[in-house]
Amino acid sequence: MQRIDKYEVLEVIGRGAMGAVYKALHPQFKKYVAIKEILADLAQHPEIQQRFEREAELLAQLPAHPNIVMVRDALVWQGKLYLVMDYIEGGTLADLARQGGVKPERAIAILDQILSGLEAIHARGIIHRDLKASNILLGNDGTAYISDFGIAESVKQSQAGDVMATAKCVAPEMIEESLGRNAEPQQADIYAAGILAYEMLLGETKFRHALPEIYSTGEASQIARNWIQWHTDLARPAPNLQRVEPSLPSALASIVERMMAKDVNARYRKASEIRRDLAAISTLKQGNVAMNEQQRPAADDATVPLSQIRNTQVSRIGGTPPAPPVQQPPSAPVARASRVPVWALPVAGVGLFFLLALGLWAMNRTPGFTVLVKGIAPNSDLYVNDIRRGIPTIGATQAGQAEGELRVTGLKAGELYALRLGCGELFRDNQPVGNNKVTGEDGQEIVLQAKCGGTVAATPNLPDEINIKGPLRLVKAGPFLMGAEDGLPSEKPVHKVELNYDYYIDKYEVTNRQFAEFCQATNRKMPVNPFWDTSYAEKNPDQPVVGVTWEDAQAYANWAGKSLPTEQEWEKAASWDPKATDADPKWKRRWPWGNAASGGKTTHTTNVGQKSANTSAYGVMDMAGNVAEWVADNYQPYPGNQVADNDYGSTHRVWRGGHIQSETKDTRTTTRGHRTPTYSDAELQEGAWLLGFRCAVRADSPKVKEVIKQK
Repeated sequence: MQRIDKYEVLEVIGRGAMGAVYKALHPQFKKYVAIKEILADLAQHPEIQQRFEREAELLAQLPAHPNIVMVRDALVWQGKLYLVMDYIEGGTLADLARQGGVKPERAIAILDQILSGLEAIHARGIIHRDLKASNILLGNDGTAYISDFGIAESVKQSQAGDVMATAKCVAPEMIEESLGRNAEPQQADIYAAGILAYEMLLGETKFRHALPEIYSTGEASQIARNWIQWHTDLARPAPNLQRVEPSLPSALASIVERMMAKDVNARYRKASEIRRDLAAISTLKQGNVAMNEQQRPAADDATVPLSQIRNTQVSRIGGTPPAPPVQQPPSAPVARASRVPVWALPVAGVGLFFLLALGLWAMNRTPGFTVLVKGIAPNSDLYVNDIRRGIPTIGATQAGQAEGELRVTGLKAGELYALRLGCGELFRDNQPVGNNKVTGEDGQEIVLQAKCGGTVAATPNLPDEINIKGPLRLVKAGPFLMGAEDGLPSEKPVHKVELNYDYYIDKYEVTNRQFAEFCQATNRKMPVNPFWDTSYAEKNPDQPVVGVTWEDAQAYANWAGKSLPTEQEWEKAASWDPKATDADPKWKRRWPWGNAASGGKTTHTTNVGQKSANTSAYGVMDMAGNVAEWVADNYQPYPGNQVADNDYGSTHRVWRGGHIQSETKDTRTTTRGHRTPTYSDAELQEGAWLLGFRCAVRADSPKVKEVIKQK
């Protein structure tokens, strides 16, 4: 039996760039260990020996932590270098990602454990610098462990010239020093953890499809170069996580996207900040309830400061409510107010939930308003709805630590306003419902945005149209029906889609004029003019750009501060009636203008917006031609579609909308086609000349907020 010093080697369990990893047995303790070997030829190099010694020294400084693989020994045996570590029975995060997207609840648990380990090493001044999916071990009991500190460094050591981290997870400031002027060292690990979380939530296959510009080649060396270029291009953020996978909670998607922000000023600075935000959303799922300790008899029904909220107990809706906690008197006198009822509303499948009003009263002795919480009905528990929209801005713990008062401006004095409250959180909700309608001075519905210990401001309804490199039309959140039973096989079956966010979509297709501006700004070339007009782009600046690849369209969208719309976003904007109150087929249109066929083939494109009849109910034009339009998605079957198609799951990207040469039946709002993201000359002859695009952007994006603020 092979031995390494006193350890009995059982099997090879992995190989990396630096050497092999063995499973071995400690003969005295009868305990399994993992032994990391440095390849013999590498071990002879002084720099490798120095790196080994540095790793051993750093590992000796690591705190004992349940999410860190502990090193038990460092030794030299027969001229080779070895590290002896705890053996973890299970797999790796890379293995898990290969199985597909991880459910949000499990992903949050894994991510929180990774961050807990990072928080511990960062507190010791140690930066991992090589976080990757294969370095995150997952025990059979579900515990996540950080391993392989091979290029970890103390923040006191120089980081210049030793960037050997895996290209996929290396932070921009580790590649280009100029990108890290305001960076803190631990932010590099946070960026890497964000990449891990992004891939974990999507799964390896969908992750690769979301980034075709990186994975368009199968060569590992080229993929690594693509990653390096992508990390350092601040104008190319990762595709919006919820656009790629709409079922993901928006709050979780926002956290992950902030973790992997390329701009260090926009990125989280500490692992503890992320863990706090994860804790704030971890209970926000259907079926959960929260208890509020600020319960009191009706005789004591009074308003209490928001800072006294606590989220103390959690149980399941419909079950036996937990016993009420002992009432604690408020620390200071509170304003008296008339009682506000606790509203009971039905939730499908889970019985009833209750919604607590947050009261906003004018305080005569101070300017503005103070956010207060109404006492709830006697002998009742506080049940809360699952949060389908919104981003948490105040957590229960944070609220308890808030300094000063939260104030709101822009509301009408003497009026009572109400907000939704979920699990001790104050949420932004774009569609206040029932008794929770918020009314401003001008009679419009408004929502509130708050920061702990800061000022909150009334925000008017989103405008129907804004301008970001051209006009965009608003599409509100809500369900719609996607697909057609009488269409092509790829359009089936009809299925309900819940788009739980507002977004804007370009009113017109991107024009030659707009694309030329992009090309000039980015030193790109315009697409080759189509065969029917060799001076098409020059003569027709306001006609749609054509002959663009999917990658061209994606690059333009990133440059413009937008993105390509998803299939779901495109079809809702084209087919759905904004007056819809439910997901009934009566609200769906076969063509953007209605259900009656109209028009036919034409010989030439026209200026965008010229055909007013070709307008959807949302005011979006030309969605049944001029040109077919690229969207963000890979070509995939709809849920429940059993029809085989060899192109499903390939690198092909989807186009929608039909074009001037399409039969009328092929310009329906549900029609979908597909091509490679960098199509060939042969595809051009088949009609790719008639492919253009339009862009979209989420209403809660910083770009939209900036535009609305300026208005």
